[in-house]
Amino acid sequence: MALSWGGGGPWGAGAPVPWAFARRPFTRISSEGFVESLGVLYSREEDPAAVFRAYRAGFIRRLRREISPHADLAEEKLLERLAHDRSLSADTRRWLVEGAAPKTRGELVIAVRAIESYPRLG
Repeated sequence: MALSWGGGGPWGAGAPVPWAFARRPFTRISSEGFVESLGVLYSREEDPAAVFRAYRAGFIRRLRREISPHADLAEEKLLERLAHDRSLSADTRRWLVEGAAPKTRGELVIAVRAIESYPRLG
């Protein structure tokens, strides 16, 4: 579906709007690709706990939008809900709900994989 620029704009009457306004398909990266990208980020950052906090915050935002797309679900409420979710593995619960922080790059990778294994997102 091409949009038109009306009334003799810079592209002339009825010319298609530039590609910048076209819909682009969203390419979802795999969790493995994301974990690999964390390795690159970590190589620039000497604090795996800080990298993980940023990752966890983004994951929680995505989960909040999935669970409650039309209402603003507070992070505390989401974490309460997750605390009672029986589908969470012990590792996922540790990193996502209990707020554990990785101390090494290896723990960072384990933590991200555990969180990405949450069955809700996908």
